[in-house]
Amino acid sequence: MAAPAAQFAATRDATNSLVLYLSPTQPPIPIPPELRDELPDQIWAERLRTLTATASRYNKVWFERIWLLVGICAIFIVPVALFPIILKALLTRNDTVANHIFEARGISFGVFVGLMLLFFVPMAIWKYIGQQEANALLLKTPGIFSSNIILRIQLPAGKSVSVFTFGAYLPSHIGQAPDQEANYFYPYKPGSEGLPRMSTIGNVPLFNDEKKGEQEPPPKLTKTALKKAAKAARQAKAKPTPPQTPPVAPASLIPDIVSEEVEPLQPPVLTNGIQKSEPEAPLKVEEFIPDPVIPPTPLPPVEIPLPTLRPPLPEPVVPNPTPTVAKPSPVVAKPIPVVVENPTLVAETTKKRQNMLTRTLWTFIMIGAFIALLLMGHTYMILLVMLCQTLVYREVTALFSLTTSEEETKKHGKDPWSTTLNWYFFVVTNYFLFTLYTIGFVGFVMSLQKGFLKQQFGLFCWVHMSLLIIVLSSHFIVNNILEGLIWFWVPASLVICNDVFAYVWGITFGRTPLIQLSPKKTVEGFIGAFWSTMIFGVLWGTYFMQFDYMICPVQDLGVSAWSSVKCKPNPVFVWRDWQMGPPMAVFLSTLLGRTITTIPYAPYHLHLLFMSGFASLVAPFGGFFASGFKRAFNIKDFGHSIPGHGGMTDRMDCQFLMGVFVYVYYGSLIREYHVTVGSVLQTIATGLTVDEQLVLLADLQRYLARQGIKIPSR
Repeated sequence: MAAPAAQFAATRDATNSLVLYLSPTQPPIPIPPELRDELPDQIWAERLRTLTATASRYNKVWFERIWLLVGICAIFIVPVALFPIILKALLTRNDTVANHIFEARGISFGVFVGLMLLFFVPMAIWKYIGQQEANALLLKTPGIFSSNIILRIQLPAGKSVSVFTFGAYLPSHIGQAPDQEANYFYPYKPGSEGLPRMSTIGNVPLFNDEKKGEQEPPPKLTKTALKKAAKAARQAKAKPTPPQTPPVAPASLIPDIVSEEVEPLQPPVLTNGIQKSEPEAPLKVEEFIPDPVIPPTPLPPVEIPLPTLRPPLPEPVVPNPTPTVAKPSPVVAKPIPVVVENPTLVAETTKKRQNMLTRTLWTFIMIGAFIALLLMGHTYMILLVMLCQTLVYREVTALFSLTTSEEETKKHGKDPWSTTLNWYFFVVTNYFLFTLYTIGFVGFVMSLQKGFLKQQFGLFCWVHMSLLIIVLSSHFIVNNILEGLIWFWVPASLVICNDVFAYVWGITFGRTPLIQLSPKKTVEGFIGAFWSTMIFGVLWGTYFMQFDYMICPVQDLGVSAWSSVKCKPNPVFVWRDWQMGPPMAVFLSTLLGRTITTIPYAPYHLHLLFMSGFASLVAPFGGFFASGFKRAFNIKDFGHSIPGHGGMTDRMDCQFLMGVFVYVYYGSLIREYHVTVGSVLQTIATGLTVDEQLVLLADLQRYLARQGIKIPSR
């Protein structure tokens, strides 16, 4: 009886192998009919139970989830609760809170790091030990948020996936070339006589090896050694084996008796990695009766042992009359082929290593340039945004050439005004020059030609959608810089942090795909990056809010980090005291032995939580949108502006969405609109007549009199 389809699934890769996701709680699946000649039903069931039991031993789903839930709550609650306690403990009689607030934050951050190590390191070690034991079984243990066992199997030669019933196939791949990406395959040694024995767990062998007492389990090999062994197996399989001519036994010296010919012994046969106990062709012994008068004497069976590296000669059985039996010729083992490194594989490995080094180098270069421009002032940050939007616009508009087929281009040619109009609309839109934009629109209509209409209108729509997404978003980001560098620096850092932590959590615990457009994105990485970004955002924003250079709006474009910038801070950056409830105040006071009734905070912390949540939950979908865009055009990167990273669009896809959100969020909830006496007088003097000004003065005097304010006389 087959298990329900919801409990497991299988997919096929390009090397005739299956990747199965097996639930450890499902009952054993009967062996498929196609494999019954290679593995008995009882051994199949025993091995299947061994596989699932070993994997589920280190997969306690509910325990892991409760452990992580308790850990996450402790990581967030304990440092916040200890912060005021630590701050009060550092204070002396004549001290102020401002003198020790950063020390208290540092200690709280140390508590946060310690709790992370306490909860996550044991979990990682436990999963690592389970995976090391599972490596001997050629399977991969489930992740924290998954209960499926990942099992990759190389199918026997000549058997198709289509004729197999989806089930938990055991790894019977020895004799076949392993897949390079299947890191849990047992290495096949070409040219060796007999099969290397797999280790046993619970006295259940993983492979039916008749010589399991003669050979020791091979040592674990590295990924490089596995790849070399796989290449050697493919090369050995590709080489044709020369046919062997069976030797003919010499004629006997006894007259009237014909010596019989014994076929040479064949080496053990490998069928799907299982050694058969007998060769394919059985030995035949012919009888010859020399004299019809004498009754024939039955011959005893001639036993010939299976050949080994140097098979012993069998003792001849000589009846009366005795036919001669030719001695079997010794079987010489094939020489073990020398493993030669694949030049293509070596070149690919070298290329990946160089690409990683280039990517790392340019990552540090970009971080250093970003920090340098931040210290140089607002003007340089605006120029950086302008440079990024120009490169992104160039990469996106260049993709339009991929939408035009080669036949259409050869038939009608290329529109000569396409590149010119692209950059014309970019310049006039970037500076909101409506009159020049209108002139460009008229010029576009005048340039329409038969044969190019479809291409021209398609380009017109393409350019305007690019302008709407890129230029308008960049304008919002520039406004954020002018309101204070912290409204650009911190949100951009949150997006970068979320991207980094999504990669770290995904490569460590990722098992469940998040979205089809990006197969490498996992649910575990998405959730882990969310919590990591929330924590990072509060700490990162709290540090930078103490600098006037970061929080002050632009008053002079010539200022830098070394300038003396002073301003009245926005109320969201002003520290306040949160009055705790009586139960919590009594608890903390009793715990510390002193009276604690308030906790310091700033409203900016609440805004940091909202921005961190958007950067980790919504902004990544800008990257998914870019991934779908690239898949639509069958390209890997938008360009090559940044070595090792692809194009500028690949790095800025999430930043545009984040910049628009911060602009709307700041303008709706945080921005202050100041009215000065000078601005009011200027409005009165320029917008009102003399009579209207006198009426305004009389109304203002009556208003002040009603308020009880005495107007001083001059």
